Amino acid sequence: MTDKTTSKNINLNQSNRPFRIITHSKCTDGLFSAWIMKRYFNEILNLKKEEKLTKKQIEEIPVIGTQAYAIQKDDELEFTPYDIVLDLPKPDQNIFFWCDHHSSNKPQSHEEVKLANQKHHFEIADSNTGLLINLAIKHSKQNKTPFTKKQLEELEQFKVASDIMDMAKYNKKQIQNCYYLKENLEKYNQENASALLKSHILSSFVHSRDYYLTTEFLKFTANSAADTNSITPLNDQNLWDLKPHIWHIARLKGHKEWRKQLDTFVEFDEETKMVIVDKRKIRKEFGLFDRFYVYLKFPEAIYNLNLKITFDGNARLGLGANIFEKDKRKLDVGETLKELSKLHGEGSGGGHAAVGGATVFENNADLAIAFIKEKIKEAHK
Repeated sequence: MTDKTTSKNINLNQSNRPFRIITHSKCTDGLFSAWIMKRYFNEILNLKKEEKLTKKQIEEIPVIGTQAYAIQKDDELEFTPYDIVLDLPKPDQNIFFWCDHHSSNKPQSHEEVKLANQKHHFEIADSNTGLLINLAIKHSKQNKTPFTKKQLEELEQFKVASDIMDMAKYNKKQIQNCYYLKENLEKYNQENASALLKSHILSSFVHSRDYYLTTEFLKFTANSAADTNSITPLNDQNLWDLKPHIWHIARLKGHKEWRKQLDTFVEFDEETKMVIVDKRKIRKEFGLFDRFYVYLKFPEAIYNLNLKITFDGNARLGLGANIFEKDKRKLDVGETLKELSKLHGEGSGGGHAAVGGATVFENNADLAIAFIKEKIKEAHK
């Protein structure tokens, strides 16, 4: 669904346009969406010749990372008519451009996306990065400045990798390749890695537990797009100069440590065929969460629920369907978590048909688990 309207309040020809890019933080799709947005800013927005920004102007656009709850709670951010919001719910305020692919954020009607002065794009798709790539290709072709065959091939490779990562469309060989440490560490070098593995390596930058470190890497990665001739971030030398493979190797070692302690806080609910990873039971957590390991450990599982308590006194839940048994899922995960968040939290929840997240009040955590169990039972009657 695309909405194109012109604002009476915005002059695109003026030189001082305080654009901001606001993207999904601590998220690979949010990271890559910001890179693609900066790299193909004029093409994605389909700006006229006199409206286009210079490379320097694009480079100076600030990038802000945030979570869906900051928008859904409506009190975390002040939006402006020049804001560009990616891979997140649409704010109620007037913004310049919104692009998203989550089924739970689908507008109920054309009027819900219609905001004066904006060109919005919503489409249920595997990745938001892929949507932005499609827009860049489409508009470049319309304006008779199409990409070359080689450039299109690079974009397609990157789009496929982004789609696999965001919608968890891995096969077991790809899981082994991307989540388990190899003996030969040279396979993580830029020249040796596949497009999918390169995407994983670069995404390690935004999966640190340190907020400030993650934020700075998001900004650096996105800003690099305006300072490179690379077609995708996979060959952006500015990023590889930071030695991201070292971060990725450390991340894989963290996954290995996490798997060792899983038995102390995991249970399998036979009735719902759901693995429950309840981090309230952990006395001290080691390593980094591996969201797919439970499907290898419990191949009969259909769902996987993860719960942790956040620093602000809430409980964060992540629910996904077994990526190796996709046909067995009957529950709409995104819609279920959207409903859950309104019932037991402040309304921050949603996602896709097969995966999503929600935030609820900490004292409602057990009620939230019970709610999900009941919804699964109803869906599988």
